[in-house]
Amino acid sequence: MYFNIPQNIKLGFAYHVTDRVTVMGQARWTQLSVFQDTRLRFDERTFLNTTAVGAAKDRWRVGAGIQYELFEGVKLRRGFSYEPWAIKDRALAPTLSDNTDYLFSFGISIERGQWIVDLTGGITYAEKRRASVDENPFFAGRYSLDFPVFGFQITRLLGPSGTEGGDAEPMPTANMVAFRDHSDSTRYSVARPQRNQYSGRSATTDLDRGDALLDVLIAQLSHYRCHVSPQSPSRRMLAQSNQADQERRSWCRRLSSSRPT
Repeated sequence: MYFNIPQNIKLGFAYHVTDRVTVMGQARWTQLSVFQDTRLRFDERTFLNTTAVGAAKDRWRVGAGIQYELFEGVKLRRGFSYEPWAIKDRALAPTLSDNTDYLFSFGISIERGQWIVDLTGGITYAEKRRASVDENPFFAGRYSLDFPVFGFQITRLLGPSGTEGGDAEPMPTANMVAFRDHSDSTRYSVARPQRNQYSGRSATTDLDRGDALLDVLIAQLSHYRCHVSPQSPSRRMLAQSNQADQERRSWCRRLSSSRPT
């Protein structure tokens, strides 16, 4: 047997609607017609020589899905895909059936540290086909095929986990954009990126980590507090600069009296 493996091309996209909801789409083209070139050859009984598939078409499978993050590390998924039949009526046989199928799938993904477990299930609906005697004299009849789908996948990450941080995980530095409006930047610009990098659980239960984070914030506030010094400063610019200095000194006074954890 000279076997030909079909080529395929996959296209896909994912879009984050919200922090918890993601929609996805995918299309896959498969060169199924190459099975016509897969031949079975016999040295002695050459009358049995044949092709694996007598007539086939290249096909697209298209699908869409949605993912919802139930809570951190647990994601629920629903999906749908569709693909028309590829084997023509005259090439159908009881051992080589092909139907247009609609796949309705569901799944769950659980992430724990370096491990990810994906469970997937689904049911299919396949349209029935009928091959006429004129077109398929040897294997005429009705062809139907319905089947459930189940699968699982276990992944072990080689790099650092995105859900849990260990003691060996390096402390990221605080990044701050130096705004001219200091009254807004000192209150919001630093807090938002740090709140995304550290979960509420790790910042409140790990005192050493919380102290280190606070030290980084204070250092960056002092270093990047953006002196506005044009050639002819306006009253408004001077007032904003003075307000920034007052807020920084207020931070230092509160730090010396009581340090928040």
